[in-house]
Amino acid sequence: MTPSPLPRIVILADRNGHDLLPLTRETPVALLGVATRTLLDLCIDSLLPLAPTDIDVVVCAHSDRIRQHIERTRGGQVSATYVLSQGEEAPRKVLHRAGRLLASDYLVLRADMLRTGDLAAFVSAARHLQAGCVSAVVGGEPAGLWYCASENDLDAIPGWPLDFKAMATLQLDNGHSDPLTDLRAFHRSNLQALAGHISALELPGRSAGNGLIVGRNARCAVRPESNAQVLLGQGAQVFAGVSLRGKVLIADHAIVDRDSLIEDSVILPHSYIGPGVELRQAIVSGNSLIRADSGAELTVVDAFLLADLKHAELPARIAAPLHSLAGVILLVLSAPLWPLAAFMAWREHPNQPIVQHEFLGRPAAAMAAAIQRQSYVGWRWNTSIPILRALPQLLALIRGQLRLFGTAPLSPAEANGRDADWQHLTDKAPPGLIGPTQLVLRPDDPLEERLLSDAFYVRQRNLRVDLSLLLRAGISLFGPRAWRRGAQP
Repeated sequence: MTPSPLPRIVILADRNGHDLLPLTRETPVALLGVATRTLLDLCIDSLLPLAPTDIDVVVCAHSDRIRQHIERTRGGQVSATYVLSQGEEAPRKVLHRAGRLLASDYLVLRADMLRTGDLAAFVSAARHLQAGCVSAVVGGEPAGLWYCASENDLDAIPGWPLDFKAMATLQLDNGHSDPLTDLRAFHRSNLQALAGHISALELPGRSAGNGLIVGRNARCAVRPESNAQVLLGQGAQVFAGVSLRGKVLIADHAIVDRDSLIEDSVILPHSYIGPGVELRQAIVSGNSLIRADSGAELTVVDAFLLADLKHAELPARIAAPLHSLAGVILLVLSAPLWPLAAFMAWREHPNQPIVQHEFLGRPAAAMAAAIQRQSYVGWRWNTSIPILRALPQLLALIRGQLRLFGTAPLSPAEANGRDADWQHLTDKAPPGLIGPTQLVLRPDDPLEERLLSDAFYVRQRNLRVDLSLLLRAGISLFGPRAWRRGAQP
């Protein structure tokens, strides 16, 4: 069969990304960036010399984000058909299941790894080779790019990880390839891009001298130190007093506050670096600090040090007093209930009217720089009436150990017992007095059910949701559920 002028183009973006955690907890590998350009954009850009009009995109986790990204950045340029995979499957199996195998020849390429090169020359050379399935290589290693003369030849293409499988190979002209198999490789590729060591990869932005390249609407109030190479993405900001050394990438809409030191580090989009913070050989993603050499991760709970600007609360110095003030107001309003709570607890349990519980909450003010939640001892009236039982939690709110809105506080044992990635989503929001889990579920309901409720809240959380919770909590105070013995308000 004579090949058509353009082979069917299949983009694989279904890599699970476990080897790049925590960067891939909420972002698919294909949308990770190298020098502020996503891997998916670099992949599609390499296809432009072929003038494609229709592509198949194989997706799995976060498929909605990939679809939105293509529609936002390529709207009308290409028509994309999305094929759902279980993740890292063999391409022929996925395309067969989706009924997408009606073509004369195929060009298959992975969009969840770094690759640059001349694809038009590769397709032309592979067609003349007439070897069934041909794999592109760079430096003797597979480049995640294949040309197949028929659908039967697709059987030779592996899923992830890359493999030759004894097929014919062609060197990718002007090519560079890196599968980005770990965090160290991701960090290294970004620094190589800044140094100009990745062929056919242009740094976006304008040169501002002194090794500084500035993206659109980005602002830098300092000059990098001598021999430094710095790239600021779109809308990024660097304030006065910051020291930039070595190779530094500050991606789109990231902010580096005054008097910080950044050296040989990669700051991912929408990350905030607080004043006076020092980073060396690091990757920062929101409030996650990752050592590039070891992959060790620290989650910083103090938004004054590191923060995710997409989910950021008010800065700690502003938010803490406001939440404490709310606790004082609620304590005053609840004053008539405290004698009743004490009487009911003494009546039900005269030998132990109040009980202690250990929870994980926000660090106290004196420990604001802590990198993990601190345990604290809270109290509850030993009564079966829910609204009375929970009154002492107002004291934790006043002390700053709880927020007004947030996830249900966990005990240290419950926090340590979480064994799935999605269960740690609850750490993206502070523990709070009011939340959907506290309003709907009971403390003795299964932990997985409570974590699922909180994980859903974290993904949907915004000011409107919190205000609706406040209204719901106020209404529930006058309902039978708040006063029924053994119930949960």
